[in-house]
Amino acid sequence: MLAKLSRAELDELEACTCLSEAEIVGVFAKFRELGGQHAPLLDSHLLEDVDDEAQKQPTRRREKRVAAEDIVKLSEFELNPLAEQLCKTFSSDGSGALSFEDLLDLYNVLSPKAPRELKTQAAFRIYDYDGDGFLNEDDLHKLLKALSHGPGLEESETLSDEDIESLVHRVMAAGDVDRNNRLNYSEFRKIMNRIPDFPARFRVPIDS
Repeated sequence: MLAKLSRAELDELEACTCLSEAEIVGVFAKFRELGGQHAPLLDSHLLEDVDDEAQKQPTRRREKRVAAEDIVKLSEFELNPLAEQLCKTFSSDGSGALSFEDLLDLYNVLSPKAPRELKTQAAFRIYDYDGDGFLNEDDLHKLLKALSHGPGLEESETLSDEDIESLVHRVMAAGDVDRNNRLNYSEFRKIMNRIPDFPARFRVPIDS
């Protein structure tokens, strides 16, 4: 398994993310420190002797993902009430464990340099707990419950069930334009555009 990224892979990752080379290397170092193992794609030209065309498609050598329980212990996530949901959302195989590319995608979205639209799209996916492509009242209940009962909060900062219920109804009343008891992405985007400091809050540092 790779102990470092190749020049070609670094250039490609820098071109398709908001992250600098140093930041990409930093994420890779975190991934390795957590026990992850990364392997690049095997190009089809390395499989010239294979007869089956399907097997000639670029594929990836065996790699080891990092468990969500290890990701959430990182200092930048340990007080984040949505840390486990972040891992679930960005896990490409749905297990909650992250490959290097998954982890890089996560840090890319949470970078201060990421555009608002990218952050809004990611937030919508994260808040969509049941993964149906919409935010319904149950999604919002789970979100507000997590945010108001997260680690590090004082009892005075938590919301009661009645407070959460009231907030959910207010959000739906303000954002559910077509009155179908759920928010689509367009409706959610309009709500988030009313929060000027959303991009500044939706971020984590890479070096900690």
